[in-house]
Formats: sequence, structure tokens, C-alpha cells
Amino acid sequence: MEKNGDIDYKAMFEDIDKEDYKEIYTRELVDYMRSINKDVNYEVIQIFDRLTEDEHETVTYRQFCKVMDEIIAAGWTPNSKEKSGILDLDVKAVFQLVDMDHSGMISRLELKMAADYLGKKYGVKGYKKWRKLMMEVDMDKDGRLSFNEFKKLVKKVQTEFKEDMEEETSNIETTYDGKDGADVVHADEANDGQE
Repeated sequence: MEKNGDIDYKAMFEDIDKEDYKEIYTRELVDYMRSINKDVNYEVIQIFDRLTEDEHETVTYRQFCKVMDEIIAAGWTPNSKEKSGILDLDVKAVFQLVDMDHSGMISRLELKMAADYLGKKYGVKGYKKWRKLMMEVDMDKDGRLSFNEFKKLVKKVQTEFKEDMEEETSNIETTYDGKDGADVVHADEANDGQE
């Protein structure tokens, strides 16, 4: 089934599977579902808990459709996806997920995984920026981040991405072309769309 009512499974799966691996982690699925609607009933919570028992389990698109049917049958409905900022709960969950050796510290490699994950979910992409800011928050300069340093990094990344988005928006000028009543958007010469 490609759709259930107004819910487009294919679009949802592709939104989670940005790298086009053709499979997604069940943890990503549950986090995505919670980002769309945090107000879920007990039956849906039980399904989410079952799906996240093994954090390394993946599902293909066909399996995703079956899981979605089950979640929707249990009463889950979509709300508008919130993009207000990275939730503290997600920061903690991602830190625990990528701290592979359970040392309480994350390395540069583990940071790349965290950046990929949070970038996918919240749109704060660009590992180079994460790495640059990592050097700023790594107080003891050991190339690893404690949880508190990671939290500071996430806040800095959010702030910088927000500022970048505001700057991009302010570099776009909207003018009226006077022909058919449509506005024409012209990009600022300094930002010709090439990056």
C-alpha cells in the first residue's frame, strides 16, 4: 500500500531515507513518527517500544508499509511536523546512540554519525560546520566530546543554521513584474544559487 488516507508512505520513507539506502533504522522511523505527532496513545507507544528494542534493526520500504499500517490502526495520526529546534530528548538519545563504546564521550567519527542523524531529522546538514564548531566546544581539546560539550555543540549548530537561513532569506529580493500580477523572485548577485 502506497497510501493510507492522506498519508503518503513513499514520501515519508524517502524523507527518512535521505541517502537512498532503501532501508531505514527502526529507531529513525520511531523518531520521525514522534516528530510528526508527539501526542500518541498507549497502544502506539507499545509499538514504538517494540520497534526500538534493537537499535540496529532496519526495515525496507515493504516492511515500512506494514509497520505504518499497524501504527495507524493503533490510532496514530499525523500533525504538522514541527521544526522549532532540536529537542533535548533527541540530543540525549543521539548521544547515547552514537557513543558506540559507551565511554560517555563521542569521537569525530561518532560526531559524523550524530550530525548525519540530526541533519536528516532537523535539516541541520553540513558535517564541515559541525566539525568546525566541535573544535570550539571541545574544552580540553582531546578531539572527543562529553555530553555537555555535545549539547553546547548542538545549540551552536542550530544557531548558526538559523542565522544562515535568515541570511539566505534576506538575500532574496521579491519584485512585482507588472505583467500578470505574479511576483518574481530574484536572487541577490552575491548568491547566484551556486554553492
